[in-house]
Amino acid sequence: MLDLLLKGARIAGESDTREIGIREGRIAEPEPEARQVIELGGALVTPALVEPHIHLDAVLTVGEPRHNQSGSLFEGIAIWGE
Repeated sequence: MLDLLLKGARIAGESDTREIGIREGRIAEPEPEARQVIELGGALVTPALVEPHIHLDAVLTVGEPRHNQSGSLFEGIAIWGE
């Protein structure tokens, strides 16, 4: 049995929502049974943001990124992935 099941999780770059299982603090395959279920309703799920003092915009290790035309988080993520 899972410790936690996240339903309706949105992942950057994907149009469909997903289910994410958590067992013993690690990501696991989703299963129908879980001690706790949280419905995210399409909320974005990201990796842990544990480094609070990082300046990706100032590093410029691969040159100047293109401008974020829409100003959206998803476009910003896509730009830094290029």
